[in-house]
Amino acid sequence: MTQKTAKLFLALTLSGLMTLSGAGLLCYSHSARGLPTCSAATLDLPPTQVSASRTSSASESRPPTEPDSTIVYEGEVGAWTPPAVLCKWEQDASPCLEDGDPFHETPGAQFLPTLDFHVPKSVQYWVVVRSSEGLDSIAQVTVNVFRSLGPPEADAPLHRLVLQKVDKPELGIAACEAARDAGLITYQAGCSQVGIMNELAQPTTHVYMAEGVLPYGQPAGEYRVVADARDYCDVWASHDGMHLQNHFTYVPVCAVEIDFTTVNYGDIDVCTNKWIEGDKVFNEAGGVAPEHNRATVRNIGNVDLKITVEQDDMQFGFLGSRKNPAWNVEFDVRLGSNTSNEVTYLPYQRVTLPNMLPCGSADELNFSIHVKRATAGPHSGAMTIGCEPG
Repeated sequence: MTQKTAKLFLALTLSGLMTLSGAGLLCYSHSARGLPTCSAATLDLPPTQVSASRTSSASESRPPTEPDSTIVYEGEVGAWTPPAVLCKWEQDASPCLEDGDPFHETPGAQFLPTLDFHVPKSVQYWVVVRSSEGLDSIAQVTVNVFRSLGPPEADAPLHRLVLQKVDKPELGIAACEAARDAGLITYQAGCSQVGIMNELAQPTTHVYMAEGVLPYGQPAGEYRVVADARDYCDVWASHDGMHLQNHFTYVPVCAVEIDFTTVNYGDIDVCTNKWIEGDKVFNEAGGVAPEHNRATVRNIGNVDLKITVEQDDMQFGFLGSRKNPAWNVEFDVRLGSNTSNEVTYLPYQRVTLPNMLPCGSADELNFSIHVKRATAGPHSGAMTIGCEPG
């Protein structure tokens, strides 16, 4: 059997002993229209054998278009005019340049995490720089990227990149036009969309780019980017206030991945609580088939989250009325080894586990079953595992 891994962005449907019939991808995100919302993967729970029968109780928004003009900057260092950052933007490698806002409903870049374990998010940083002293006077163009404005490391430095000049006729102008049309560009004060295109026609203006990554496990939020440029006299654009900063959004996405396709309760004695323990090893070594993996879950999104669980009655049924059933079975679930985090739930009751699963982390999932009343024979059913922002 080919080993499969299920990814869940909100809910994964498992069934009765629980065999995953297909890898599932489910999404929860605070993003613009057009992103995935929800789909499911199903685990078939194989029959559980009951051996007894007795009873118990239990802004950087786009500036307005301005008249076509060439931009003139004042402020000299001696007789030397510092370089000026005219505009800047961020984009990713997706066809729409920002996978978090494919219809460009929000100004500025919106990015999604990769949702692949230990795979960082690649981001391209583009800057247009002008030097009145001639293009050869530009010694270096940089961007400083600062972490999300929220916790845990609000606005702390993430990395500094040195940009490389790109071929303006072949790549730079087209990239600028595409970013302009997508609403990604932040402009220097006094600069306009039309003015930038005029500037790009001049030999003193060029386009620079570098690609960096948001490391796996970086939290969602607003990331600040500051672009600067210096000339060979070691004078920076920021000397005259001609550096430029903006923000991009790392869109919050709640997503988990599991390594098991089966929860097999095996043979059960009535009135006995039986636990099926998970572990912290994602995908067992030695080619263990996924239906035999001990349950592990890991957070592959960019927000801390909590696990949710819901399960049917595995055909054990109930006494009394449908409005007030006395179920013949109940379940427990626990994320991690701390028994204080155990949650007991009845069939068709969706529960949220109390402890958090932080970004980039993995933990064991442990399940138990307690059959109160039953006749001997096989039982199977379905379970839904999901996640929600913590």
